[in-house]
Amino acid sequence: MDDAKTAFLNEVLRPSKKVGDVPVLSPFKGGDYYYMRATIYWEPEGADVQRLSRVDVPIGFVTDLTSIPSVFWSVLPRDGAYLHAAIVHDYCYWTQTGTRDVADETLRLGRRDLGVSAWQITTIYDAIRLPGVGGSRSWAKNAELKAAGERRVLKRYPIDPRTT
Repeated sequence: MDDAKTAFLNEVLRPSKKVGDVPVLSPFKGGDYYYMRATIYWEPEGADVQRLSRVDVPIGFVTDLTSIPSVFWSVLPRDGAYLHAAIVHDYCYWTQTGTRDVADETLRLGRRDLGVSAWQITTIYDAIRLPGVGGSRSWAKNAELKAAGERRVLKRYPIDPRTT
Protein backbone atom coordinates (compact mmCIF):
# COMPACT_ATOMS: atom_id res chain seq x y z
CA MET A 1 0.00 0.00 0.00
CA ASP A 2 1.37 3.43 -0.83
CA ASP A 3 2.15 6.06 1.80
CA ALA A 4 -0.88 8.24 0.98
CA LYS A 5 -3.32 5.33 1.48
CA THR A 6 -1.59 4.30 4.70
CA ALA A 7 -1.72 7.86 6.06
CA PHE A 8 -5.42 8.14 5.14
CA LEU A 9 -6.31 4.84 6.82
CA ASN A 10 -4.34 5.74 9.93
CA GLU A 11 -6.22 9.04 10.18
CA VAL A 12 -9.65 7.47 9.65
CA LEU A 13 -9.10 4.46 11.92
CA ARG A 14 -7.29 6.27 14.73
CA PRO A 15 -9.48 6.96 17.78
CA SER A 16 -10.39 10.55 18.52
CA LYS A 17 -7.97 12.40 20.74
CA LYS A 18 -10.92 13.48 22.88
CA VAL A 19 -12.77 10.18 23.15
CA GLY A 20 -10.52 7.19 23.65
CA ASP A 21 -11.47 3.65 22.73
CA VAL A 22 -14.79 1.88 22.45
CA PRO A 23 -16.39 0.76 25.74
CA VAL A 24 -15.92 -2.98 26.32
CA LEU A 25 -18.43 -4.16 28.91
CA SER A 26 -19.71 -7.35 30.52
CA PRO A 27 -23.10 -7.53 32.22
CA PHE A 28 -23.93 -8.78 35.66
CA LYS A 29 -26.93 -11.12 35.88
CA GLY A 30 -30.08 -9.12 35.32
CA GLY A 31 -28.50 -6.67 32.90
CA ASP A 32 -28.92 -3.56 35.06
CA TYR A 33 -25.20 -3.17 35.77
CA TYR A 34 -22.07 -3.73 33.72
CA TYR A 35 -18.36 -3.69 34.42
CA MET A 36 -15.62 -2.27 32.23
CA ARG A 37 -13.29 -4.78 30.59
CA ALA A 38 -11.09 -2.08 29.08
CA THR A 39 -10.29 1.52 29.96
CA ILE A 40 -11.86 4.50 28.23
CA TYR A 41 -11.26 8.22 28.57
CA TRP A 42 -12.52 11.65 27.58
CA GLU A 43 -10.20 14.59 27.14
CA PRO A 44 -11.12 18.26 26.75
CA GLU A 45 -9.70 20.34 23.93
CA GLY A 46 -9.41 24.01 23.09
CA ALA A 47 -10.90 26.45 25.59
CA ASP A 48 -12.35 23.55 27.62
CA VAL A 49 -8.83 22.56 28.77
CA GLN A 50 -8.77 25.59 31.09
CA ARG A 51 -11.72 24.38 33.18
CA LEU A 52 -12.00 20.61 32.63
CA SER A 53 -9.64 17.68 33.05
CA ARG A 54 -9.13 14.40 31.27
CA VAL A 55 -11.20 11.58 32.77
CA ASP A 56 -9.84 8.02 32.67
CA VAL A 57 -12.34 5.27 33.49
CA PRO A 58 -10.48 2.17 34.73
CA ILE A 59 -10.96 -1.49 33.98
CA GLY A 60 -13.44 -2.97 36.45
CA PHE A 61 -15.55 0.16 36.92
CA VAL A 62 -19.21 -0.76 37.50
CA THR A 63 -21.80 1.31 35.61
CA ASP A 64 -25.52 1.26 34.92
CA LEU A 65 -24.80 2.74 31.45
CA THR A 66 -27.33 5.57 31.61
CA SER A 67 -29.89 6.40 34.25
CA ILE A 68 -32.58 7.10 31.68
CA PRO A 69 -35.94 5.75 32.90
CA SER A 70 -37.09 2.74 30.85
CA VAL A 71 -40.23 4.55 29.67
CA PHE A 72 -37.94 6.74 27.50
CA TRP A 73 -35.70 3.98 26.09
CA SER A 74 -37.48 3.95 22.73
CA VAL A 75 -36.23 7.50 22.03
CA LEU A 76 -33.20 7.58 24.37
CA PRO A 77 -31.85 4.02 24.64
CA ARG A 78 -29.46 3.11 27.46
CA ASP A 79 -26.84 2.09 24.91
CA GLY A 80 -27.26 4.97 22.46
CA ALA A 81 -24.52 6.86 20.63
CA TYR A 82 -23.83 8.67 23.91
CA LEU A 83 -22.89 5.49 25.83
CA HIS A 84 -19.19 6.38 26.09
CA ALA A 85 -20.00 9.82 27.55
CA ALA A 86 -22.53 8.28 29.95
CA ILE A 87 -19.92 5.90 31.37
CA VAL A 88 -17.42 8.74 31.81
CA HIS A 89 -20.18 10.73 33.55
CA ASP A 90 -21.01 7.78 35.84
CA TYR A 91 -17.35 7.60 36.80
CA CYS A 92 -17.24 11.34 37.55
CA TYR A 93 -20.37 10.99 39.70
CA TRP A 94 -18.84 8.07 41.57
CA THR A 95 -15.36 9.50 42.22
CA GLN A 96 -16.60 13.06 42.83
CA THR A 97 -13.07 14.39 42.37
CA GLY A 98 -14.59 17.51 40.83
CA THR A 99 -17.92 19.27 41.25
CA ARG A 100 -21.24 18.01 39.95
CA ASP A 101 -21.32 20.96 37.52
CA VAL A 102 -17.99 19.84 36.05
CA ALA A 103 -19.21 16.23 35.76
CA ASP A 104 -22.37 17.35 33.97
CA GLU A 105 -20.43 19.62 31.63
CA THR A 106 -18.09 16.72 30.85
CA LEU A 107 -21.17 14.68 29.89
CA ARG A 108 -22.52 17.47 27.68
CA LEU A 109 -19.22 18.02 25.87
CA GLY A 110 -18.50 14.29 25.63
CA ARG A 111 -21.81 13.78 23.84
CA ARG A 112 -21.04 16.67 21.53
CA ASP A 113 -17.66 15.09 20.73
CA LEU A 114 -19.43 11.82 19.87
CA GLY A 115 -21.68 13.57 17.35
CA VAL A 116 -24.86 13.05 19.38
CA SER A 117 -27.82 15.08 18.11
CA ALA A 118 -28.39 18.48 19.70
CA TRP A 119 -31.88 17.57 20.93
CA GLN A 120 -30.54 14.50 22.76
CA ILE A 121 -27.71 16.48 24.34
CA THR A 122 -30.11 19.19 25.52
CA THR A 123 -32.81 16.79 26.72
CA ILE A 124 -30.44 14.65 28.77
CA TYR A 125 -28.44 17.59 30.13
CA ASP A 126 -31.59 19.46 31.18
CA ALA A 127 -32.96 16.31 32.86
CA ILE A 128 -29.85 15.74 34.98
CA ARG A 129 -29.77 19.40 36.00
CA LEU A 130 -33.35 19.43 37.38
CA PRO A 131 -33.24 20.50 41.04
CA GLY A 132 -34.10 17.78 43.55
CA VAL A 133 -34.21 14.99 40.98
CA GLY A 134 -32.07 13.76 38.14
CA GLY A 135 -28.39 14.13 38.83
CA SER A 136 -28.62 15.79 42.24
CA ARG A 137 -30.20 12.67 43.73
CA SER A 138 -27.60 10.38 42.11
CA TRP A 139 -24.73 12.60 43.24
CA ALA A 140 -25.93 12.57 46.86
CA LYS A 141 -26.62 8.80 46.82
CA ASN A 142 -23.15 8.05 45.43
CA ALA A 143 -21.54 10.15 48.18
CA GLU A 144 -23.56 8.22 50.76
CA LEU A 145 -22.61 4.82 49.31
CA LYS A 146 -18.92 5.71 49.11
CA ALA A 147 -18.95 6.93 52.70
CA ALA A 148 -20.51 3.60 53.72
CA GLY A 149 -17.62 1.75 52.06
CA GLU A 150 -19.13 0.66 48.74
CA ARG A 151 -16.62 0.10 45.94
CA ARG A 152 -17.32 0.50 42.23
CA VAL A 153 -14.06 -0.71 40.72
CA LEU A 154 -13.65 -4.48 40.71
CA LYS A 155 -10.28 -5.97 41.58
CA ARG A 156 -11.19 -9.15 39.69
CA TYR A 157 -13.94 -10.13 37.29
CA PRO A 158 -16.80 -12.43 38.26
CA ILE A 159 -16.31 -15.99 37.02
CA ASP A 160 -19.94 -17.02 37.53
CA PRO A 161 -22.42 -15.58 34.97
CA ARG A 162 -25.08 -15.60 37.70
CA THR A 163 -23.25 -12.90 39.69
CA THR A 164 -25.48 -9.94 40.47
